[in-house]
Amino acid sequence: MINWQVIGQLIATGVIMLSGPAVIVLLALKKGNL
Repeated sequence: MINWQVIGQLIATGVIMLSGPAVIVLLALKKGNL
Protein backbone atom coordinates (compact mmCIF):
# COMPACT_ATOMS: atom_id res chain seq x y z
CA MET A 1 0.00 0.00 0.00
CA ILE A 2 1.34 3.40 -1.00
CA ASN A 3 1.07 6.42 1.27
CA TRP A 4 0.48 9.21 -1.25
CA GLN A 5 0.50 11.94 1.42
CA VAL A 6 4.08 11.12 2.44
CA ILE A 7 5.18 10.90 -1.21
CA GLY A 8 3.50 14.25 -1.92
CA GLN A 9 5.30 15.89 1.00
CA LEU A 10 8.66 14.49 -0.14
CA ILE A 11 8.09 15.73 -3.71
CA ALA A 12 6.97 19.16 -2.47
CA THR A 13 10.05 19.45 -0.23
CA GLY A 14 12.34 18.43 -3.09
CA VAL A 15 10.75 20.93 -5.48
CA ILE A 16 11.11 23.75 -2.94
CA MET A 17 14.77 22.88 -2.26
CA LEU A 18 15.52 22.79 -6.00
CA SER A 19 13.46 25.86 -6.95
CA GLY A 20 15.03 28.04 -4.25
CA PRO A 21 18.56 28.16 -5.75
CA ALA A 22 17.10 28.20 -9.29
CA VAL A 23 15.13 31.39 -8.54
CA ILE A 24 18.21 33.04 -7.03
CA VAL A 25 20.28 32.17 -10.12
CA LEU A 26 17.58 33.48 -12.47
CA LEU A 27 17.34 36.76 -10.53
CA ALA A 28 21.14 37.13 -10.60
CA LEU A 29 21.20 36.53 -14.37
CA LYS A 30 18.41 39.06 -14.98
CA LYS A 31 20.21 41.70 -12.91
CA GLY A 32 23.46 40.93 -14.77
CA ASN A 33 21.77 41.33 -18.16
CA LEU A 34 20.25 44.66 -17.19
